[in-house]
Amino acid sequence: MTATPTFTIFILLRAAAPWLRLTHEERRKAASAAFAPWMENHPDAKIRYFDAEAFSGRCSDILQIETNNLAAHCGLMDRLRDSDLFTVPYYELIDIIPSVEDTFRAGNLAA
Repeated sequence: MTATPTFTIFILLRAAAPWLRLTHEERRKAASAAFAPWMENHPDAKIRYFDAEAFSGRCSDILQIETNNLAAHCGLMDRLRDSDLFTVPYYELIDIIPSVEDTFRAGNLAA
């Protein structure tokens, strides 16, 4: 029996001018409104946030999501699409990079 792998999904974002005009408190509220309800329903998933603007011209921010439930991840993406983060828009979605750590060590996951 093959264990369900943990997926790490990197979401590359670029902050838009409306986001940059918000105060830090307004940013916290907007992010909380987008993420908190999803996180309450998926305590086994982890979301991390990274600032990248000082190191990249491609994206300003990176979300890292760890989950073994891809349906939950799809639900998160639907929630984000409907949130102010993408509807105002506060962010532009640059790329989504799904990955599985160290599959070469574990052998064939499909076996």
